[in-house]
Amino acid sequence: MLQLPQPEDFRRGVYIIESGNNDYHMYSEGLISLALDDFMAAVVDHIKHVIKVLYGEGARTIVTMNAFPMGCFPIVLGHTQVEPSNLDEDGCVVSNMHMINLHNKALQNMIENLQAELVDAKLVIFDLHQIFMDAIRNPASVGLKYVHKACCGYGGGDYNHDGRVTCGKGGFVDGEFQNATICEDRSLYMIWDGLHPTDTFSHHIAKAFVEGAYMQPPFFIKRICADPQTTTQLS
Repeated sequence: MLQLPQPEDFRRGVYIIESGNNDYHMYSEGLISLALDDFMAAVVDHIKHVIKVLYGEGARTIVTMNAFPMGCFPIVLGHTQVEPSNLDEDGCVVSNMHMINLHNKALQNMIENLQAELVDAKLVIFDLHQIFMDAIRNPASVGLKYVHKACCGYGGGDYNHDGRVTCGKGGFVDGEFQNATICEDRSLYMIWDGLHPTDTFSHHIAKAFVEGAYMQPPFFIKRICADPQTTTQLS
């Protein structure tokens, strides 16, 4: 028989929020007319609202992921007129990285302020952004070779991404239908289809999460798994 959690169980759960990436992708595509500061404030405020709603329902341990560096991904690089002046030292689009960095700083400030308000909660940021940046700066350390190039895509070149031809669906280029191709060894790639990580890199992210890496402040979910009675005040 299915046993649903009891109300008191919610306090012992770990709640994970992954938000912001699609919002900023739409913004970078020109689909949102707000000024960047106003839009960013709205996104961060909504994350704050979600955390407070979860808290009101009994949640006490909430892990929020920050935004990953989309300016380094093929979906952005392939849509940009790539000139040396548009790229930073990591090969990422400067304007997009500026936007994401502003969001992550605002998110960090919001979490710190909210933690002071919700004193019996543990609010943690999982630094998804830094996981990607560490791999981009040292691909070999995680067994990668291609960090800016899509495994499944169209167009070849440095990024192998053309927004007209989507992975798994194809599309028309100059009046002719084209299919995306898949790389021979996807384990060497960080990005699968221009935006989403490959299985290999997703495993790397999950391993970091389980082992408590890239957590601010320190948080070790393995302790909760080993002892379900553990309180939220872990460090």
